[in-house]
Amino acid sequence: MGGELKVLKRRTSKILSVIIENYIKIGSPVGSETVCKLMKNPPSSATVRNEMVLLSMLGFLEQPHISSGRIPTIEGYKFYINYLMHEKKLSDYEKNYILSMFNDISYDPESIIKKACDILSKIINCTVIFAVPPVFESVVRDIKLVKVGLRTVVLLLITSSGMIQNQVFNCSFEVNNSILNMFKIALNEFRGKNISFLNIEMDKILFARETKDIVMIPAFEAVLRAVKKSCQTHVEIKGEKFLFDFQNFQKAFKILDLLQTKEFSDFIFSSINSLKIYLGSDCNIYNTEMDVFSDCSIIVKKYDIGAYQGAIAVIGPTRINYSDIVAKISYIAEVVRNMFLKIMSL
Repeated sequence: MGGELKVLKRRTSKILSVIIENYIKIGSPVGSETVCKLMKNPPSSATVRNEMVLLSMLGFLEQPHISSGRIPTIEGYKFYINYLMHEKKLSDYEKNYILSMFNDISYDPESIIKKACDILSKIINCTVIFAVPPVFESVVRDIKLVKVGLRTVVLLLITSSGMIQNQVFNCSFEVNNSILNMFKIALNEFRGKNISFLNIEMDKILFARETKDIVMIPAFEAVLRAVKKSCQTHVEIKGEKFLFDFQNFQKAFKILDLLQTKEFSDFIFSSINSLKIYLGSDCNIYNTEMDVFSDCSIIVKKYDIGAYQGAIAVIGPTRINYSDIVAKISYIAEVVRNMFLKIMSL
């Protein structure tokens, strides 16, 4: 790619940008006359045609029909994303609009992820996946209790890696401040305990408690559920319908099945970069399904909360507005991160 970058002059790069951005917007092959209309101080149509021939020879453009204009290839998109695409900044209006869609979200981490997934899918018209890896090697950093009803309490288990798991439990008696404090004192024994250890031993601990202190059982059962959940990879998918806009039914259903596999979760967490865009064959992560993502793009954004790392992935066709989606996925990741930090500070 370095050699190709040297080949492309400023004018050639500009022509490639104009073609790709217009094709993303319109979806039709772009001809030399259209390029001239869209460029400031354009060269002659003959010069533009020559440059388009050069870009085709480099493998950045292709001509669907003899008499039609050009459309970008996968390599053309890659070059555009890596070297030509301008970073988009969301306006205050766009940010406030996104934030307004998060109303009614409280201290429930799972509902935050579901809501963020749903919001992002709706504003970019693509399928969105939130993935949360298991935290076997973490320890319990804190357990918080929040009374939400006369007999209902929300338990928040926070690990050393920053992951938060919440569980609602109900009691057969009214929960006052005194009982809530008793719960907190009893659950202190789990602080500093390894999640993997608790995942194995929690049933024994719960059984021992059942014979001694029935009052505490609901809280201990909530801890057990939170620990079990922490040891599972959680995947949330929204906007599945958008896959069917550019894939046939059989292929779309196959992709949806693959998005929920461990291989896909491992794939989106494999990049060392905080944001990564995969195109075409770069998306193929299954030895037996080498063509399933051939005409797809996958944008992955990671976000950190302490040592804990989550990931948001967007899957769509190759003809998507990359700069717009990158800006929105990055902002959603920032919102989710801030909400999680707020929960941890309760």
